[in-house]
Amino acid sequence: MGEREDYPARRVGQQQKEVFVKRFMALLALLALGISLAGLVGAAHPCGYNWPGVYRYQYAVKVVQGEGNPPGTHPQDPLSPGFYFTSVNIHSPWRCQCMCFRFKLVIAGHFGNPGANSGWWYPVPCLRPDVVTEYDGEDFAVMITNLPLFYEGYFVIESEDELDVVGVYTVTSTHSPCSQSVAMHEERVPARRIEICGNPHPGEAGEAGEDE
Repeated sequence: MGEREDYPARRVGQQQKEVFVKRFMALLALLALGISLAGLVGAAHPCGYNWPGVYRYQYAVKVVQGEGNPPGTHPQDPLSPGFYFTSVNIHSPWRCQCMCFRFKLVIAGHFGNPGANSGWWYPVPCLRPDVVTEYDGEDFAVMITNLPLFYEGYFVIESEDELDVVGVYTVTSTHSPCSQSVAMHEERVPARRIEICGNPHPGEAGEAGEDE
């Protein structure tokens, strides 16, 4: 008689155990799916996103871009008539680590007056090992709108560690696609170790290296 009375209790306990096992297996399946998705994201962006870091190295690349002294205008530009082009090449020499960096375009003003400043841009994802990226006039026009026909300034790069940075300069006599280059020059830009002051995390008060 006692066994018959205990049978419903044992059956309820067995059902609860089965429900627990099913829920546990479902949780494991969700966990496995999450790990798989994380792997796919990591494969798409092996270097992750460019979170603000501590930028200890700075490169100031000279920029000379546009049509200097167009015909029929007063010769105010400091260079000879022609079309000037600047390309900035950035290479990560590191084999085992990704390199995060930021950059900005600063246009030169006249007679001590400040020019336009794009503010910091953060490329996403960070630069993979032994990879080269390039910035030129098309990128400058995105960073600062309504640029003049001719402008000078600096393309400033700040990185967590050292990079290979080269400025490539070309001048042609006309803007025609068929025109040949009159001159071309390449200049490797040395790294400058900058002081970390205040809060080293960009975007917060006391940002290291930020313009006041």
